[in-house]
Amino acid sequence: MQLYHENWERTLLAEHFTHKWGRFSAASSLLGILLLSSLFISGRIDPGSGLSKRQGRLERYVSPEAGISLSLQLSGKDAWGFLEWPEKSLYGFFNGGEEGREIRAFIGSAGASPLMMLSRVGRPGRLELRFSGGKGLEGSFGMILQAGPDPGLEIFSGRLDAEAQALSPFREIFRSLSVMREEGRASESSFHAAVIRGLARPEAALLNLALRRGLTPLEQARSQWKAFRERRSALVPVNRWPIEFIERHCLVSVFSSVWSIAAERYVFDGGAHGNTSLLVTMIDIKSGRILGADDIFIAGWEEKVGPLLAAEASRLLAGTGKYKGPAQGFSLREYGFFEDRIEPSSNIFLCESGVGFHYDRYQLAPYSEGDFTFVLPWKALEGLLKSW
Repeated sequence: MQLYHENWERTLLAEHFTHKWGRFSAASSLLGILLLSSLFISGRIDPGSGLSKRQGRLERYVSPEAGISLSLQLSGKDAWGFLEWPEKSLYGFFNGGEEGREIRAFIGSAGASPLMMLSRVGRPGRLELRFSGGKGLEGSFGMILQAGPDPGLEIFSGRLDAEAQALSPFREIFRSLSVMREEGRASESSFHAAVIRGLARPEAALLNLALRRGLTPLEQARSQWKAFRERRSALVPVNRWPIEFIERHCLVSVFSSVWSIAAERYVFDGGAHGNTSLLVTMIDIKSGRILGADDIFIAGWEEKVGPLLAAEASRLLAGTGKYKGPAQGFSLREYGFFEDRIEPSSNIFLCESGVGFHYDRYQLAPYSEGDFTFVLPWKALEGLLKSW
């Protein structure tokens, strides 16, 4: 009888433990699911602002056979970056997008805009590069992923309806963040920021200071999004047209310890067209300094670099077919420039080919001619550069 009672007590204890464990296990599973869901959602939505957010991709490729280098940034279907091909004197910023397994983008290069196509070749870290619409750019070139610093690319996106009300970011929680609009969204105002953030703490703090006046990427995105919403709300009583804000960072190059980072911004508040501007910041990662022209060139460099820029512009523009006059005496004014001479831009950067000078629209020519990027090769600048 005593044995029977002991077995019965053990059975009751086992059943009690199993019941309790089952409840604990179910609760733990539910808690785990809620925790994972929370992490997933917080990784894609910023509750404090209502912005969607993602991690973009920043890659650099090189073609050893042709000497082509390529900085490529990707978010959703969007692709942008900087290409340089010293042998062909082809260089410039590009914007485009993915179509199937191919990236197609136009390169802005001093009046000529050849189309470049990047195709996946099936092997990780490999692309095939082809061009269309440019003289002497025939053939295909193998591009290999280049090892180097990865400062990280963070994407923020938000949308407003015709009444300037913020649309829920939950509808984009499973979608890639892309500037390219989907059908049915023509009446919506869109906000998009793709910014380089920095991964290591000292590096992130330096980039925050150099690119965002000390703000983190999220803090800056929240501030820009708030201003965007206020600007759109102010338009509602008068007009209901959609407006647009796009900012994109591009790691142009990593030359020695100097990072050249371009921030391109497009703003459309209605009217005939939007306004585009591009600002390049040179940052010495080792010293933590933001560099300017005086850190690169010796005193009096402007007088000698100005004619070099005009000659480079003439060489590039003479091949576009827009100027029908004689080869000798080619005039930038006859092409459409405001002046025949070009003053060096303060918007400069370092790249593999040399020193680049960027000019926004209206700086050298009418809006219709676009912006201009000239790169003077290192050899042409001999005697004008400081040793650093």
